[in-house]
Amino acid sequence: AIVTTCGATECEECADGLVASADRTECVEVEDDDCEETTYTISFTVNFNGEEPMNDAELQSAIEEWAQANLDADATVTVEQRHVTIVASLCGELDDDLHD
Repeated sequence: AIVTTCGATECEECADGLVASADRTECVEVEDDDCEETTYTISFTVNFNGEEPMNDAELQSAIEEWAQANLDADATVTVEQRHVTIVASLCGELDDDLHD
């Protein structure tokens, strides 16, 4: 965690997505207790368009890495014959920019 230096009344800014902890000594992730987690299942088939195709294991590894970084740390990815299924629990709505 980023330790904030606090004066009598204010702390240094925390990075995006972080807030000062209750005792104002560090920056912590925002715990959104009101968050209603929704489990999404996203399925698609990968078309390599003439590029060097990856095998299912490589594909799974690459997509899992992306999904865990961008969607949900516990996202699971399965790949069967280039058909990908991602299961992720997200707060709120699924971002539209995932469909690009």
